[in-house]
Amino acid sequence: MEQTATDTGTWITGWDEALARAEGHVLQGTAWGAVQEALGYPATFLSGTGWHGLGVIQRRPLFGYGYFPYGPVIDDGADIGTMARELQSWGRAEGLAFVRIEPFGCLPERLKGCTLLRKGRDIQPPYTWRLDLRPSEEVLRGALRTRLRGYINTAAKRGITIRATTADEDLETFVSLLEKTAENRFATHGTKYYRTVLRELALRGAGQMRFAEHGGAPIAAILSFDSTTVRYYAHVAVDDAANRTLKASGPLAWEDILDAKRSGKLWYDFWGVLPEEVPGHPWNGFTAFKKSFGGELVASAGSWEIPVSPVRHRVARGIAKVR
Repeated sequence: MEQTATDTGTWITGWDEALARAEGHVLQGTAWGAVQEALGYPATFLSGTGWHGLGVIQRRPLFGYGYFPYGPVIDDGADIGTMARELQSWGRAEGLAFVRIEPFGCLPERLKGCTLLRKGRDIQPPYTWRLDLRPSEEVLRGALRTRLRGYINTAAKRGITIRATTADEDLETFVSLLEKTAENRFATHGTKYYRTVLRELALRGAGQMRFAEHGGAPIAAILSFDSTTVRYYAHVAVDDAANRTLKASGPLAWEDILDAKRSGKLWYDFWGVLPEEVPGHPWNGFTAFKKSFGGELVASAGSWEIPVSPVRHRVARGIAKVR
């Protein structure tokens, strides 16, 4: 198994281009590797028999593990058992308890037959919503839900302005909005995390924020990620009370979509959704919102684990279940 590390600070040449050809995820790209390194997590590019991926090592006493966020990329004809054994060998060489994988766009049926793999608690959402940006703007606009199209068409008349930024001083506003948005819906990271993400991605032309404002007050914001061919609606922050009246989140996302199209992206990825409505689920609202732009559901296998040290792996799973 070939291994290329980031010890020189120079990422492997051609990785992102190969990732784009394989329709891999931005979390397997070089910019995300740089984010992880800046956060203090060793990131390594690995390739084996019919697969390649960015592995991030989480060093913890006894229970360290390797994590491939939305990865690795697995070739169509690759043998899953061979891949699992190669990743297990890598984990053993690193002294890890287990290796966690979640190959993007790979259905769970392909992984279930491998006796080395154990289904784990999902980290990244197993379902996302994607919009094809190759049709004309007129066609994309025509696919919008009628009510959403109305909010977009009247945004300027209602005093909504939209601006893009990578400025550090805007980050506090973004994080404050994000914490309001996340209540009872999802977990957030601290300001330091988002500052590192924005800085490292912006340096590589792979990330930016976009705000929707009314009278200078922020109503909604997006922190989006870019791969070679895809823009990702990665982190979204909304002042729910103001947005219910001003309906700014739709025009904001639409402007981000148009900017992605103008930038030559082929797809707009809305990140996590429910495959269908679940009564009482906190994701129902934003799943419906994302689907209102048109697009298609993309399913993945979710998170799976390869035990390296079976005893330490069982203990780690037990601790995670208690938590």
